[in-house]
Amino acid sequence: MVYSKRFEKKYIIDFQTYEKIKKDLKPYFTTDKYGDKNGLYIVSSLYYDSSDFKFYREKIDGEKQRSKLRLRTYKDFNNQSLMPKDKVFLEIKKRDNLNVSKKKVLMNEQEAKKFIERPILNKELFDKCDKSEKYALTEAVYLKTLYDIRPTVIVTYTRQAFVNKFGPKVRITFDKNIKYREHNLNVHDISCRNYSADPRLIIMEIKYNEILPIWISELIRRHSLFLSTFGKYCVSVGKIMEKREELINKINY
Repeated sequence: MVYSKRFEKKYIIDFQTYEKIKKDLKPYFTTDKYGDKNGLYIVSSLYYDSSDFKFYREKIDGEKQRSKLRLRTYKDFNNQSLMPKDKVFLEIKKRDNLNVSKKKVLMNEQEAKKFIERPILNKELFDKCDKSEKYALTEAVYLKTLYDIRPTVIVTYTRQAFVNKFGPKVRITFDKNIKYREHNLNVHDISCRNYSADPRLIIMEIKYNEILPIWISELIRRHSLFLSTFGKYCVSVGKIMEKREELINKINY
């Protein structure tokens, strides 16, 4: 799957604002077909990074052009996969300021992990892929070769997704209960105890291709929303680093 000229805008909101915005969306949006009747599902991602956290530092430093690699799966609230058994998306996400491109390929989780660890673009694997999937695999090889990336952290959260009924395609998501785990890096295990962000807050994302309807711009103004650079991976790694620093300080003390 390829997104070209796809833009994302993020906002941090509280539950009161979330309820008001949902009410405003109701005439124009419907729930995402992949979630339950309310458009809800659970996202679980395994992020990769270099030993010196290159991708994390790029985000912290405000680099406009950056990449990241993750394995991702989707679950319902009975912990049942919304994807074929044992399958995950190996996903490459690239950002150029607000413009985002995503390319991914569906693979078995263990096969995907083995591929990233020792990437070999054999003919049998390549022949099964379309152009976008080949790009994702090739980019994974590039990132592994250049930065020796390795599994870093699991991030899970509950997502509620809506798609518009009319006009240019727009998708609005609300993410909450964002948690992380730095051990047992099995992407199908959605059990995480540590919060990456204040559980009272919700991350709202507006995703659109080139054209943002005027009434959504009006909705942003009406609710006094301010753009955020919040990154789930970044804040999760930040929490891990804080804990390590606290431990080091205790030992030195």
